[in-house]
Order: sequence, then structure tokens, then C-alpha cells
Amino acid sequence: MLLSFGIIFLSLFMRIPTTEGTRYGYLSACDLISPSKTWHKNTGYELISWVESIIPHPLAKSDDAILAGFVSSDYYVNVNEVYSPKGISWKRYGSKRFDGWLYGVTDSHRKFVPGRTYFIFPDYKTAYVGTFKDDDVMLEGRAVKITHFRCNSGVMELKFTKPKKDCTVYKSIYRTNTYYSATPHERDPMEKRNIYIGSSVNVPAIANQDAIFARRDIPAHSIVSYYSGVWETYDLPFFTPNMTEMEKQDKHKNLLSFNDTHSIDVTPHMSDIRNYLSTLGHKSNNHFINDNVIFCLVKHPVYGEIRCLESKKPIERGEEILINYGYNVHENDSPQWYKDMYFSLFPHEQNQTMSLIENYQ
Repeated sequence: MLLSFGIIFLSLFMRIPTTEGTRYGYLSACDLISPSKTWHKNTGYELISWVESIIPHPLAKSDDAILAGFVSSDYYVNVNEVYSPKGISWKRYGSKRFDGWLYGVTDSHRKFVPGRTYFIFPDYKTAYVGTFKDDDVMLEGRAVKITHFRCNSGVMELKFTKPKKDCTVYKSIYRTNTYYSATPHERDPMEKRNIYIGSSVNVPAIANQDAIFARRDIPAHSIVSYYSGVWETYDLPFFTPNMTEMEKQDKHKNLLSFNDTHSIDVTPHMSDIRNYLSTLGHKSNNHFINDNVIFCLVKHPVYGEIRCLESKKPIERGEEILINYGYNVHENDSPQWYKDMYFSLFPHEQNQTMSLIENYQ
């Protein structure tokens, strides 16, 4: 309650313009809470509230008061670093909303201590603990959970579980057009908390095929799943000349655009969960009416810059994760199954398309 009030209070009365890279003293929801040594159980929402409440303090601009860094254009957009006099530091892992944070104790040069640096996933419940090179490349990381929090000198201090004995060691990888992951049979820890694999119940055409479902209630505008794979470049042919139409459809089904030069792909062989489980965003099935997620961009400590799925509305536990793939049904290279599904729901558009073709001819 106090953190929620803090967001409203600070947003109304302390919204001031800044410039990119400017460092200030700051105010946050922690300033509205009496100092306490008591640890509070973490649900993740308290940390989100605290991060979103941080704003520059207009009266604290001296070098001695440099405690936070902000990125902004005309008005404050987001905080990208927070330093505590106690040596606790938060540093945003990337520039996008779901890129997460690095957290830990820093030395006198504000460098994170090797082996004790945490990557905070965007659910603010899941983390890696390990060593990061240049605050970017994860040399090693083990999955842990964030169990408790407390405000300490204006900064959220966290308590974590210890890594499980003989747990998987994750490392940043360099993906290519053939290399997926060093641990293809290991689930991403945050994604494992969010979703599970089952059989589709919402798309009759693919009944009993793989689908993903919410393992817990997921709020709107939250990251649901990651979408990693291999790189495909636009300057190289994607199909071979001897492929049948069905083989082309199968090869194309998990291809997702990334930028102007590359797409992300999960090939038919690796689409089998017996071969690849690292990220499961490609298992979200298409739906034109009941879609509950959209595609997003994210930086992941293991897979680098990839795509993700963001909830567009609240998703209940057990609900299938569905997305509109967004193909243009009027283009020839759009998958036939997608066109068939679309025009079965909107037959009047197919009639309009046929009329346009006939008039053109």
C-alpha cells in the first residue's frame, strides 16, 4: 500500500525534465516508509512499484549526491542505475522495459563483485547469481529466487535463496544460424515459473498439438515467455528448390522477424520438445479473437537480443497463451493454413479479395 501511494505521490508532485545520462539524487517510495531492519516477503510487485517510483531529486545535483542515473527526452522516462551509500547497486541490464537489472554489492569503483552479482529477471522474483564481464556478458550464472526485500538507505535491498546443489550453470552464448543453446534441455527459470507445455484446447485445427499455458495468474503488460532460436539472414535463401509446399510450410512456421537483416527461427527438428526446451515462445499458437499476448523485444543474459511475448491483458492460471501471428492474408507468401483459418472466421473478406483479383484480371 505504501509503495503504491508512493508512486502516485511522486508522479504527481515530482515529475521534472531531465536529459539522457544525467545523474541526480533521487526520491522513491522508500522515502515514504519509516526505516526498518525488518525483511518483507517478496511477491515481485513491491519491487516493480519501487523501480517505477524512482525520480530525480531537483535539489541534489552535486557530485556528492550522485545516487541515480536517468534516461529521458523531454520528461523522465526511466531510471537506469541506482547507487546506495551502503554499496548496494542496481543497474539496468538494457534499455528496454523487460531487460531486467544487475544487482549486488559494488566496490569503491562501483564495479560489481564477481561471483556475487545478480541478474534480476523482469518478474522481480527470479534471478541468476554469478559473474558478469563489463556488466554485460554472463560468464557464469545459477538460478535463484528473490525471497525478501527491505528499504535500506533509500534503496531496495534483496535477500535470495542459495543455488541448488549441482544446478545448471548458465553462460552467455553467441547464437548462429545453427547454434541454439549450451543447455537446450534446460528451461529458462523465469519462463518455467510462468508457463507449462500442454495440448492446445482453443484451436481445433491443431488439437492435441503442443501449446503453452499460464502456470500462474499473469498481470497485463508483463513478460510471459522468451522467443529465442537460431539466426536466419534475409540475404540467404530460406527454402531449397526441391522442397514440397508442405515442407515449406513446416519450415516456415516458427520463423519470426527480428530486425531489417535477421529473423529468429526454431527449425522443425528443434521444435520437438525432446530436443529443445530453453525458450518456448514459439509454442504459442495463433488465434484471431482470443489472443492474449503480443510480440516484444528483450535482452536476455544467456541468449542476448531476442524476442519475447508480453501479456496484453490479465491472463488467468491455466489459460492458453495465444497470439495473432500478424501475417498479411493478402500476400502470396503467407502460410496457407493461416489464410484458411482467417477466412473461415471472416469469409466476407475472402469474397472481397476474390473480387479484387477478378477485377484486376
